[in-house]
Amino acid sequence: MVAMLVDWAPGPGLSRVCPICRMQGDKPRRLVVRDRPDGGTPYHLYGCPSCGGAFFDPPHEARYEEPANADGAVKFYVEQGAGIDVMLAPTAVLDHRPVRRYLEIGCGFGFSLDYAQRARGWIGRGYDPGLLAQTGREALGLDIRPAYFTADTPLDEGAWDAVFCSEVIEHVPEPSAFLATARRALASDGILVLTTPNAAGIVPETDLGALLPLLSAGFHTMLFSAEALRKALLESGFVHVRVEESPHQLQAMASDRPLGDGPPFDRLAYRDYLTGRVGLHEADSPLGAGFRCRLLKEFVNAGEYEAAKTPLAELRQAWVGLYGIDLDDPAAIRFSQPGTLDFDTLAARFPFNLCSVLYMQGMLRINAAGDPAGAALSFGAAAAFAALLRSALQGIGTDDGETADLGAQAPCEQILALARFDPAAAAARYAGLTALPAALRERTRRRLIVALVNAGAYASAESLVEAGDEGLAEPGTDVADRLSLAFVVGMLKLNHRADQQGAAETFHAVYFACRRRLDDPTGRTLLWPARYHEALALSHAGRMSAAQNAATDLLAPAPTGAPEVPSPYRAWAQQILGVR
Repeated sequence: MVAMLVDWAPGPGLSRVCPICRMQGDKPRRLVVRDRPDGGTPYHLYGCPSCGGAFFDPPHEARYEEPANADGAVKFYVEQGAGIDVMLAPTAVLDHRPVRRYLEIGCGFGFSLDYAQRARGWIGRGYDPGLLAQTGREALGLDIRPAYFTADTPLDEGAWDAVFCSEVIEHVPEPSAFLATARRALASDGILVLTTPNAAGIVPETDLGALLPLLSAGFHTMLFSAEALRKALLESGFVHVRVEESPHQLQAMASDRPLGDGPPFDRLAYRDYLTGRVGLHEADSPLGAGFRCRLLKEFVNAGEYEAAKTPLAELRQAWVGLYGIDLDDPAAIRFSQPGTLDFDTLAARFPFNLCSVLYMQGMLRINAAGDPAGAALSFGAAAAFAALLRSALQGIGTDDGETADLGAQAPCEQILALARFDPAAAAARYAGLTALPAALRERTRRRLIVALVNAGAYASAESLVEAGDEGLAEPGTDVADRLSLAFVVGMLKLNHRADQQGAAETFHAVYFACRRRLDDPTGRTLLWPARYHEALALSHAGRMSAAQNAATDLLAPAPTGAPEVPSPYRAWAQQILGVR
């Protein structure tokens, strides 16, 4: 399906003026993307060597008032597609500014506008002609004007303390005119915050789950580079401009006053907002299900598992009646093969956020309930629905990044859960994970070795160990994973290979690596187990003097920032040293 949707083959370029930087010249073709896997309309994307941006030619005029798959599109957006926290994060800079009046251009359903009013107490207004905006205006009770934002829009010029444009400028044919109009709306000390897709993400390595929304063929007209966006904002008259980039998105702030540093996004305030909205919308509505799913994720990600049970239980009760889906029994959920259900049929049969909810349920079962078997079933069902949903979305020319991410992670988490009660099945399933991104598969291998050793399945773990797994100096690797992996390699040497000297050397390296990383939870957790097992391995190897030297650390005062030595380790050290 990837090959049918996106064609990266070189093709003829064209000579024309770049709509972003206005430079004339040859523009190479970057790709051709189609809005249907069975052919559909081809959209040709060209790159600008001058500014690093990209644009579609010929341009297509989208009619946002009359979207295809209208009912399903709204249901998908409110249940799953809207990353409310991702939309809100760039606006954290506004929390330390004297904002009273807030204008949002292209506000969509209105989640950010709603947050501005309910959580921040601002006076807000939105402009958006689309069906999502019409629906959100009624559902959330917002002042959303059903109109395009243009130079002819009647505005209270200079009256707005903040203007926010989330994923809008890539839709407009004349970005310079758009920025000029937004600037006129601002007060003299006001600030413009905008986000837009990052043209640097248009590479074959980008997963389809991120690439298709980034391109949004038939809707996006152009895609900015970071430098092109910075220049466009400066040329529109702003004195202070800052552009930050992530792999797939640009975030920009512009003002005539110094920008300063904003606080981090307030997740507690966001959680309170979700809690308030959950109280206003029933779980059997798409909007209520969407708010509960997002609240569930916040609680699970924060480790507040008891609180997470409430939104999960409400979704479970609602979905039994609506869809015949029993979250308590994921194995009983019947999924069709990917590609067999179109988008509208899927919308009628399933909640679009089922993958997210099942994944979070799996995390609850493994971390809070101590139920690895139940967790494995939840993760397996999450992966199955992710494949089904992504197939339906790609059938209408788009995808969902979060579903893509969770759909890739779910089988990995399923394997790690299996390792706790069926190590052989876990190792066998890992061997079948050939389609995963290389980095994710490698991280899963390392975590699986740790899980298998902790389960006492030494032979299965040994079969996955590779040269260098006990190394601790690899740049760019996850510290916690590396420390854990090196520690369990030491355990394999000690308990499976009967290599006492090798085990002592590995534990010695882990101990001093932990000493250097006491700011990391894994460093603190493994510090004393590493030193104890080093001393134990040395004693088994008959090197009693070296074992006693290591054991003295177990009786000495703990270094600053280190936890106390566990009492069993202290007792063992006292015995080997002959002290009381």
